[in-house]
Amino acid sequence: MKSILAVAVAALALGFGLGMGLERTRQGREEARAADPDAASRERFTREARLTARIVHPHVVRVLDHGTLPEGLPFVAYELIEGESLEDWGRRGLPGSDTLSGWGRAIAGALAAVHRMGLVHRDVKPANVLLRRSGEPVLADF
Repeated sequence: MKSILAVAVAALALGFGLGMGLERTRQGREEARAADPDAASRERFTREARLTARIVHPHVVRVLDHGTLPEGLPFVAYELIEGESLEDWGRRGLPGSDTLSGWGRAIAGALAAVHRMGLVHRDVKPANVLLRRSGEPVLADF
């Protein structure tokens, strides 16, 4: 990988058959990285990475890089959202109605931006809405 200094420090199995890890770049920035090992899904993964990279919205996780690894596996690097998921946050109790409605409007705007690109998220759920430390929600896990 072009800009990676460290090896992944975490690995998760995601619904798309992706491996995901946290890595540090030369600039000292941490990024979430994912690669798809399933050859049948590579074309769709690459197309969605290209389209997702074009989405510019404050409530959609940013794609920082995408391409193909030397091993031939496609990858996408997302911005690292420091915070927690809405699912994790909700286990401690629900916020007030003003906060909930604000989060709902923000995610609805994010979904509208995704749909304008011809994409469908396919897995909108509290675990895939990340809350920045500032409390702003971000739609993730495309």
